[in-house]
Amino acid sequence: MDENTYTQQNYLIKLCMGCTDHLSELEARYHKAQAEAWQRRARQLKDGNLMLLDRVDMLQRRLARYRHKVTALKEENERLRDKLARYRELEPVPNEGK
Repeated sequence: MDENTYTQQNYLIKLCMGCTDHLSELEARYHKAQAEAWQRRARQLKDGNLMLLDRVDMLQRRLARYRHKVTALKEENERLRDKLARYRELEPVPNEGK
């Protein structure tokens, strides 16, 4: 009878150990899958960040070109105003002598 009890206990212990090992293996797989998912998401975010940085760089270059163009147009406008003012000074005023 005692031998039968020990056999049953050993069987239950082996069964529990097998279940514990299986649960540990499943937990390890879960953590590995979760780590891979985080790594994949990190790569996606990094790629997205690089794309955004490229867009920002392109927009900054475009903005610099527009600022340069605005500055050049302001300078040209100022030159044309000065030229118009000189022409007005040289233009004879009609009926000035009357």
